[in-house]
Amino acid sequence: MKSTLFSSALVTFGSLISFANAGYYGAAPAPACSTATHETCATAYGANKPYGALPTNVKTISSTKLVTSTAWKPAATYTVTGKDSTVTKQVTTTCTVKKQCAVKTIYVTHVTTSTKTIDSVYTSTKDVTVKKTGAAYTVPTPYGFVNVADDSYNKEHIKRDYGNYYGNAPQSYATAVHCTKTLGATCTTTVTKQKSPAVTHTVPGKTKTVTHTNSVYVTVCANPTVKTVTAVSTCTVSTTKKSTVTVTKTITSTLAGPTTYAACNSHNLYSGSNGVSVTGAKGDILVAGINSAYDCCVACQKHQTYGKSDCAGSYFTTSDSYSGNKCYLRITNTCPSQSSCTLLFKNTSSYGSKTTISNGACGRWHCSA
Repeated sequence: MKSTLFSSALVTFGSLISFANAGYYGAAPAPACSTATHETCATAYGANKPYGALPTNVKTISSTKLVTSTAWKPAATYTVTGKDSTVTKQVTTTCTVKKQCAVKTIYVTHVTTSTKTIDSVYTSTKDVTVKKTGAAYTVPTPYGFVNVADDSYNKEHIKRDYGNYYGNAPQSYATAVHCTKTLGATCTTTVTKQKSPAVTHTVPGKTKTVTHTNSVYVTVCANPTVKTVTAVSTCTVSTTKKSTVTVTKTITSTLAGPTTYAACNSHNLYSGSNGVSVTGAKGDILVAGINSAYDCCVACQKHQTYGKSDCAGSYFTTSDSYSGNKCYLRITNTCPSQSSCTLLFKNTSSYGSKTTISNGACGRWHCSA
């Protein structure tokens, strides 16, 4: 088997992508693309020994994936100033004038109070949150990912060593080489959108005070004769009537939908026709709380060190004894591709237990016997 992997950044991919979504700022950004080529080969065996060089055929598969990433700008904020208001105050002053007269006149002030009402309106905002569940999301497999059951090495090896199981005579001569080359490209475009709706803050307007002065003159006679005169003045008192207007703003919150992993399909949950057996290695990680082969496979796909995948494969064992179910992960310190780490299993099962194996992003299980 041979495997080739390389990646490169594509500067332009605009001719393949068009942007028509409203809300983008400026020109549509150019996507950042990376490519990966993965080639796997398998040798076919037959009962007759061929003459000359082995014939080799290569099947090429191309695949392009477009990914859009969204960056959000904060919602716009607006400030609204309310109307200005005027408060009027009335002030009364009394002046006394004395003079000689036949009759002493005293002016008494009678104040009449009037009320002026000023309306003051305050606007408050009430947020109502509506939650909805988003669509289900399936995490795609990396380009070139090979399932355990689809690995050409496993198929040819099992067929060669266990030919009688398939109803054929054992084959011992290489007759041809079959290769599959996968050309994959991933293009990521980041667009910026404005959050909505806008947030409005209301600021009260200015208050202006106007003062009016009323002067009342009181004349007092110096002689003993007294005459009382009533002088009437008006005083205006301003009161403020406060009211509140509530504005309801609806905010829709989208919850993440269910997530599945394409790498944990039935072809990558392999337990063989007669069961398989795996020899544990130093450094294998036991994951607690895992009760199915699918969840064990997902734990391998999600495992990372410093933000990078590091799981070569997983094996999940069910047992009839008191030990129960167990999930183990085989961790590697190098992960350029699946071909960087090869794990071995046998097509035999242990009494009273069943083991299911899954390939990770950093390795493959190969049948050893």
